[in-house]
Amino acid sequence: MWERGEYAPGRFRSVQDTTSHDRLCYLETAEAIDVAPAAARDSALLIRSNSPAILGSVLEELQSFFYGPTHGSMQRAVARISFTADGFVAHWEILQHSVDDTFDLAVVRSLEMVRLLHRQDAAFRFGGDSLALVVGFGRTASEDAPLEERHHVCDVRMERWSQGPRYPDRARRAEVSGAVLVAFVVDTTGKPDMRLVRVLGSTDLLFTDAVLSALPRMRFVPAEVDGRKVRRLVEQPFVFTIQP
Repeated sequence: MWERGEYAPGRFRSVQDTTSHDRLCYLETAEAIDVAPAAARDSALLIRSNSPAILGSVLEELQSFFYGPTHGSMQRAVARISFTADGFVAHWEILQHSVDDTFDLAVVRSLEMVRLLHRQDAAFRFGGDSLALVVGFGRTASEDAPLEERHHVCDVRMERWSQGPRYPDRARRAEVSGAVLVAFVVDTTGKPDMRLVRVLGSTDLLFTDAVLSALPRMRFVPAEVDGRKVRRLVEQPFVFTIQP
């Protein structure tokens, strides 16, 4: 008997199967996103601080985390994000819902991911006590801009030399198989961002502990969008099987 913990090809936004020698790249259609100052005060603040990179930084993060349905159905949702002076997200709110609950759920998920994982880097300095931005997801029929945008995307893939979870001794001795489904963010250096890891499902706590213990040491080839490395939210199943 021998045992292994393997990485099964996953579901939506999964890490690419590590048995593949080729990286999975494809042309992706995504809902358009736009970011703008919420009011004249916020526009003046950005001009005074000479920080146009702030809008680009927020847009990049939203694009990394927003996976809405792309049915070409003129969906449009608008939200407001408020930042503190030290660059943290104070809160967000939906100003305008779309007519699609699935679309709105994707909007909420992306806003919450930005709230939890927003980077307070050097580019995000606006010299005021707060900053509010309005974010639009999707387009309306009256707008000239395209409903959707197309991007060349290369998915996250585990480095071939990276070590995965160890099969738990107790489970191996009992010849117990199982699986764990984990959601996490892979940053632009290929490291899992451990500030937000969610176990979405597990057959046994032994397998859960094995995955969570191994994840900080695992390394990945980061995702790329149009040739630029980006952070990516992934859902990855880890399957533990005992085979003859």
